[in-house]
Amino acid sequence: MKKSFLIYVDSLDILDELKPSEIANLFLAIKAHHNGEPFELDSITRVALKPFLIQWERDLERYEQTCNRNKANGLKGGRPPKNPNNPMGSNETQKTHSVILKPKKADSDSDSDSERENDIKKKTIQKKFEPPTLAEVQTWFVEQGSTAEQGAKAWHYYNDGQWIDAKGQPVKNWRQKMRGGRWLEVQAQQRNNEGHQYQNLTHQPTYTQLDEFNDIFTAE
Repeated sequence: MKKSFLIYVDSLDILDELKPSEIANLFLAIKAHHNGEPFELDSITRVALKPFLIQWERDLERYEQTCNRNKANGLKGGRPPKNPNNPMGSNETQKTHSVILKPKKADSDSDSDSERENDIKKKTIQKKFEPPTLAEVQTWFVEQGSTAEQGAKAWHYYNDGQWIDAKGQPVKNWRQKMRGGRWLEVQAQQRNNEGHQYQNLTHQPTYTQLDEFNDIFTAE
């Protein structure tokens, strides 16, 4: 005989419909049922006890099935003995254990992702823009074939604007920005204009002796 039984919480809702004396009779009937004692049931107690009896019959069937299964396993030798070379037990246990350990790989992947994110953040910090000095810009302009004066104009333009371009975006590469902003082209255009002026001067007709003779002849 079983030494215990279950009462499910939702089955106790029936108590809300009973009077205290009827509740007492119900639990006396439950006690008598499990102890195998006779007990006279009135109509109300019989109705209230019925759901409990159905539940206990089902629980008893499951209990007997478990007992029979354990008995059959015992006749087969029971649980296999532990192998000293296999502290985890049978192969089946090992497989289960390996499945449980698989998430560790995910943890490793997560650590790798975190390290990768940290590397990206470090590279971003390393690439943080540092405004150039006036001397650096002037030297670079001279190296590009321009003048230090033109470099100073470009530096003051961006420095006064806190190194924000015309589109409102922060400058990331000042050399590319000044080259793309045509600061160098302005100086080149000025040189071309000066060259054209020089060429015009050099191609002007010179006053020769023949011109002087013509002037004298015309005057006479």
